[in-house]
Amino acid sequence: MKGESYKQPKGKKDTYTKETLKMAYVGMSRPRFMLCMAIHKDRFDEELDLVNDGLWEVVRAY
Repeated sequence: MKGESYKQPKGKKDTYTKETLKMAYVGMSRPRFMLCMAIHKDRFDEELDLVNDGLWEVVRAY
């Protein structure tokens, strides 16, 4: 989401994260018109809000 590639921690095998990132890429690269994503408020911090730069419409769901 930030445009940074994933770097596997040295000396650790992190296949779960790598497979999850592959699945997310496939899911996000298929929509032709609209993509909706849900992120918990605790995980959407100011850093991601700054990256948004008006590109996304952030809507609070209850």
